[in-house]
Amino acid sequence: MRWTLLALCLPLTFAHAGKIYVCKDAQGNTLYSQTPCPEKYNTKEERTYEATALDESVAQDRAVMADEVSRNNDRLQAERDIKNTEKTIRRLEQERDSMLEEQRRLADSLGGANARSRAEDIYKQAMKKQAEYDLKIEKQVEALKGAHSRLTESRKSSVSTSEDNEAR
Repeated sequence: MRWTLLALCLPLTFAHAGKIYVCKDAQGNTLYSQTPCPEKYNTKEERTYEATALDESVAQDRAVMADEVSRNNDRLQAERDIKNTEKTIRRLEQERDSMLEEQRRLADSLGGANARSRAEDIYKQAMKKQAEYDLKIEKQVEALKGAHSRLTESRKSSVSTSEDNEAR
């Protein structure tokens, strides 16, 4: 994905920049810049490009590629959102269950004359906390549904665009 984005950006930069500096470090990482390479880069190359007008087909190809990168980014973001939301839901459920178990143990451990009354208070507080957790979980479930919808739409969009491109 980074290379696709770089491939889209570099030609645009080349058309207007005039000079591009290509810098490579010891690990083989490449930096493209409009300013001279920093000292930490081993390989330094300067390229000069003439500003040229883009013909219509090149501009259309770039627009198609930019749309593809955008859809791919949308898909990746939806996948990340799904993963993170599912993780949050699991964490909230575990916290809720742990809290309920802790409160149950506390209520069971009470003794004395007012044990039953105090246990009922603990139970009521636990139910209130459980309702708060359930509300948080419900919001995350709604967010998860939204992320799944975005993912489905991005996949449909990719399929229809691919079919349109093949028809050309």
